[in-house]
Amino acid sequence: MSGYVDGVWYDNIENAPDMGSIKCTGTDGSDHMIRSYMGMSKDADKMPTYVRTGSSCLMIDTGAMYLFEETTKQWILQ
Repeated sequence: MSGYVDGVWYDNIENAPDMGSIKCTGTDGSDHMIRSYMGMSKDADKMPTYVRTGSSCLMIDTGAMYLFEETTKQWILQ
């Protein structure tokens, strides 16, 4: 079975990443790969690394904010 997960097409949906509670809440109008996410801190290790610099993720249980840096493919705690 194929389909989209987090706006990315997968020929085999079973190959899509498990993002746990991490959900996309919006995209930048000029670049759909700059994304805003929200989720629970227990799933911080499931944040996607195919996004672009400027993407953010708010952990709603702790208030922690992460920003993504694409050259290192790292989410950086602010």
